[in-house]
Amino acid sequence: MQTAAGVDPDPRAMRSSMRSPSRRRLMRSEPAARLTTFLAAVFITASLAGCSSSANEALQRRTIDCSTRIDVIEDPPVEFSNVVLDAVAFPANGWPFGARKGDPGTTTEGFVFTKFGLVVRTDIAVTIDVVEPAASDFVMDWPPQKNAPAGHGLSVGPCADDDWNWVVFAGGIWLREPTCVTVDVQTSGKSERFDLGLGLDCVER
Repeated sequence: MQTAAGVDPDPRAMRSSMRSPSRRRLMRSEPAARLTTFLAAVFITASLAGCSSSANEALQRRTIDCSTRIDVIEDPPVEFSNVVLDAVAFPANGWPFGARKGDPGTTTEGFVFTKFGLVVRTDIAVTIDVVEPAASDFVMDWPPQKNAPAGHGLSVGPCADDDWNWVVFAGGIWLREPTCVTVDVQTSGKSERFDLGLGLDCVER
């Protein structure tokens, strides 16, 4: 085949001219698209891993053995007037802040211990988490341990007893200073938060 000028066309030139410009742009953009997709996948994976790690840390809890109880009672003591979900009884706001300091080299170094019993219903399972202060600023210590883990919640019960309604565990909480402790109590599919004033009155916070 000849052109209008009477010259046989170059087949390679014809094939080149027949290629679509949009196809050439697509071919050039494919490596960049693959790189973008790869980077996005890496970012999403890393983000999900970070979220999973944070969630696991937030849900760490220490299980209290029912056999470590020190008493069973019919009703919470009068001074434990804050009953949450009819599951856990806490002291009244403004409970005196402790004076005992944590031993050097232990998980409670730099903390002060405030003593009060943990009073829980005998016939239900309960979990107790601290929302505030931050995990690095509290140690829940029921029953007392030499190196109770900082920032952990608690899980207890049911500690069934046919004759008594409430069970008591010795211990307390380690804090850095007088604090309004926001506690999250969960039981039987319900959850409720409560401000526990230790050395402070949190009612008006």
